[in-house]
Amino acid sequence: MKKVSDSNSSLQKVAAPPSLREMAYLSIKEAIITKTLEPGVIYNEQGLAKELGMSKTPVHEALIDLANRGFVTLLSRRGVRINILTTEDIINLYSFRLLIEGAMLRSISDTFEEAHIDNLLSLHKKCLDAKPSNGMVNYLKLERTFHDYLASLSQNSYMINALSNIRDLIDWMGMTALSRIDRMAEVNREHDEIIGFLTKRDFEGAAISMEKHIRITLENVLRHQLD
Repeated sequence: MKKVSDSNSSLQKVAAPPSLREMAYLSIKEAIITKTLEPGVIYNEQGLAKELGMSKTPVHEALIDLANRGFVTLLSRRGVRINILTTEDIINLYSFRLLIEGAMLRSISDTFEEAHIDNLLSLHKKCLDAKPSNGMVNYLKLERTFHDYLASLSQNSYMINALSNIRDLIDWMGMTALSRIDRMAEVNREHDEIIGFLTKRDFEGAAISMEKHIRITLENVLRHQLD
């Protein structure tokens, strides 16, 4: 009788499907980022659940998560209001991002390897290949992956978690910045400059370049606020 092996096989683990709560969170967040759900407007939870084809419970749980992230305010017996970030909120958000992402790049000199450059170039190529016709949300996801990978190189869980906690809000503001027609190409050039410094192992130069990239993004967001 043939023995059944319990050793590791070549099969890859199947990723667990997202929960209804996660699916609702992502759908509502994208609707907020694209302004399908408008800032300042109050929406009925039951109505949102009906549009998503879900029961109210996972939608309510998703809205709690979104409230904790700063996207919405839950109003007792009235529904949920999409938040409007003030100029002060936006400046504070980007000031924090500036400190975190600059510090991360300054911290990776001892662990940076040639393979990291290859990975960054691969992620950068995906951003370069993205077309505006495919939607800014798609490009925003690619751009986020690029920044998340850079953050992971720090191997500092506190920094990574701190950035992760504000990353969704950064996406929200990033979508605003990308409303300028040539901003996508500009972002790609800024990413290219960061990679150039890292290729030369100039981590201070990479950090300064990242900080410049973040400041330019902030300027675009604030300019849009004033339009």
